[in-house]
Amino acid sequence: MGLINTLSFLVHHPLASLNKFKAFSNFLHWQLHYRSANQSLSAFIFLFVENTKIILRPGETGATGNIYAGLHELVDMSLIMHFLSEEDIFFDIGANIGSYSLLAGGVSNSSVIALEPVSHTFSKLQENIGVNNLFEKVKCLQYGAGSSISQGTITTDYGCQNKIISESQIDSQLSEVNSELINITTIDELSKLYGFPTAIKIDVEGYEDFAFEGASQTDILSLIIIETVSDSLHQKFSQAGFVRVYYNPYTREILNTPISSFTSVNYIYVKHLNLVIQKVNQSPTYLIHNMGVRI
Repeated sequence: MGLINTLSFLVHHPLASLNKFKAFSNFLHWQLHYRSANQSLSAFIFLFVENTKIILRPGETGATGNIYAGLHELVDMSLIMHFLSEEDIFFDIGANIGSYSLLAGGVSNSSVIALEPVSHTFSKLQENIGVNNLFEKVKCLQYGAGSSISQGTITTDYGCQNKIISESQIDSQLSEVNSELINITTIDELSKLYGFPTAIKIDVEGYEDFAFEGASQTDILSLIIIETVSDSLHQKFSQAGFVRVYYNPYTREILNTPISSFTSVNYIYVKHLNLVIQKVNQSPTYLIHNMGVRI
């Protein structure tokens, strides 16, 4: 995050607004202490939610929001914790360093399949799962998700914004952008190998349509959290029985109209609405360490 974007994030973040002094103190502490000279490659361990810990480094755009405001994506992360339980399987497609996987496997105690294709980011994902002793709950796979089992090329210089690029983009960008060859699997193949998910979070920087081309079996899937939705993908979700909803993590209400104080950076789709409502309302509250509140 740039400075202006970070300050705007803190001002508008619902958890940060509960205690702006704490949020800005978290921000200043990180900037002044952990970004000091000669520490750019250092890793630091923080208490995250309940008994989980998260390893963060300077420059990890997005994930450092977990330091500043407790949960970087409050609405979506809260919903994952509130919905999932021990009997569930969660697919974290585009897991990055593992924030969602930690919440799903380490807090909600569900089984997790975490996909992260970029080599150096995958190593950080494994570090976070390892420091929490969660390898029995979280299966880390160095794959991307697509329409078929294949290979592709992904950028490697953009952190959480790395994306799979086409052959034409490779020809025009390869000399300017670092990239690597990756293995691609499908959601259907993962389901055959590890069981059918009840929830999926997918953040693949515009590759979402291709990822869901490889997902034909969605009978028990109840929750999708997705960064980008095209008109055709929205139609596909609708035909499968999903509806777009909005979530209030404080009251645990699931609504069909936006909530001004709880905007989400992702789109939320649910099926089996009554089941989802029941599960989120039966879930306990969880301690968010960096803000000292329970959600």
